Amino acid sequence: MRTAIVSGSVTRIFKDVMLPTVFTAASHNVPITVIGLFEEKRAIGALAGFIEEGNSFTIASLYVEPESRRKGGGKMLMESLIKILDKQDVPIAFLSFVEGDWEWESFFPFMESFGFTESKEFERLYTARLSDLYDHFEEPDENIRITKLTGISGEALKAFYDRTSHLSISMKSSDLASFKMNQNLSFSAITDKEILGYMLFGQIDSKKDSAFIIFSHKAERDVLKEIFEKFVSVCKQSFPDGDISLFIPMPDMRFDDMFTSLDTVKNIQHNFVI
Repeated sequence: MRTAIVSGSVTRIFKDVMLPTVFTAASHNVPITVIGLFEEKRAIGALAGFIEEGNSFTIASLYVEPESRRKGGGKMLMESLIKILDKQDVPIAFLSFVEGDWEWESFFPFMESFGFTESKEFERLYTARLSDLYDHFEEPDENIRITKLTGISGEALKAFYDRTSHLSISMKSSDLASFKMNQNLSFSAITDKEILGYMLFGQIDSKKDSAFIIFSHKAERDVLKEIFEKFVSVCKQSFPDGDISLFIPMPDMRFDDMFTSLDTVKNIQHNFVI
């Protein structure tokens, strides 16, 4: 096995060993460092990431194909990255790991061997069956007005995102076209003067039994809780069997108590810092 920095057309052979979003960015000349792992001429793994704010490096994708693991390939990728960043005097700072992307039992000691520790302070990704939430969330008190985003499209939808840009969302508006938002299950909390927060619900791919929820990150915790309670109450009527897998990214620890007390809700994202 050997490692090498790859770029340009060579990046194409690493499509199957990189996260799709990272591969797309690298293929479109976004400034991402890609280190490939080869066995002879075959791509069997890759590490990719980028420098943030000029003083830290975030690992955005790290993968070795299953049949090539436990042979030192992951270690070779990390050691190659460290050599590159030492020359640039840039520290490795952050790696986000989602369960299922790697062998769970081996990943923690692997990262610890390079000095990484798990941090609870960053974004997490909760997952649950919709039906598991039905008995845990009450009807909202509706101290604030909560409305569906039904009927908003085109310029009106763009205006909505522009108007709420101060609340910040976890996806760029340009990405929302592929998000396939379900407006009947997406809500905003409003007053006569402003939008306080919102929740977008939609499919993450062609599977009809899974969906993604996007919250406006900078909204107050109580606002998001009321929106989510409204969402659950509507779903009870629309999907009584609740046979849908939900994926819910949350920006930080402020919202943990909405989910951590529920045994049926699991955080599958783990963030490592050094």
